[in-house]
Amino acid sequence: MKKFQLGWTLGLAFFFTILIVAGCGPKGPVTGDVTGSAAWKGKPLESGIVTLYSPASGKGASAELGAGGSFTMRNVEAGSYQVSIAPPTPVIPGPDGTPPKPQARFVLPAKFQEGQTSGLTIEVKPDTTNTLTLDLK
Repeated sequence: MKKFQLGWTLGLAFFFTILIVAGCGPKGPVTGDVTGSAAWKGKPLESGIVTLYSPASGKGASAELGAGGSFTMRNVEAGSYQVSIAPPTPVIPGPDGTPPKPQARFVLPAKFQEGQTSGLTIEVKPDTTNTLTLDLK
């Protein structure tokens, strides 16, 4: 009878140890936030899309530019990224046929619209808010 109790006790101890160890593994990718602003010749870019792309991992993130040229990206996987700024997504007419609002002309040179040619980079550090100020000329 004592052998059975000892085996049962050891079995339960092993089972709970496995459960605890399994719950201590990584919860997913290590991430950080990215916040910043974009300007061209000292004037805020208030339309466009800031994109981060990592050729090493194939991962990326993007955000639309807002008032004052500001943008925010949440939960970006930590690592090195190329940065680009592309024209805003075209606006399509409304369902009732109303024309879209005219968009401001996108003034940024083509070299900044591709991560490979922009010369802009960021190293996203985990568990913090990373700041990216793009003052382009």
